Amino acid sequence: MSKDLQATKELLDQLNQQIRGAITAGKRDTNYPQQILFVLLAAFFYQHVTKGGFAQLLYNAKGAYLDDMEGMRIEAEASVAHEYYTQAIQACRESLAG
Repeated sequence: MSKDLQATKELLDQLNQQIRGAITAGKRDTNYPQQILFVLLAAFFYQHVTKGGFAQLLYNAKGAYLDDMEGMRIEAEASVAHEYYTQAIQACRESLAG
């Protein structure tokens, strides 16, 4: 592996850990380049939805990056995932209201 490729991989790994940490902590304190953020959020989204569904994703996200996750799916033209995500958010709202 070239030094440039290794350095890029290490940087992406660091960003991934920082974003996962921020998501797990339920806060957002750093602005990342949108393309990098979307790639890392897509990985977070996939991991949690495939292991526990949309409820698990929302629980583990703790409210952080929810708008960015929606933007990521819109940008990726993932209409089915976006529809289910919207339904899950609405179900949470109704649960809190009722």
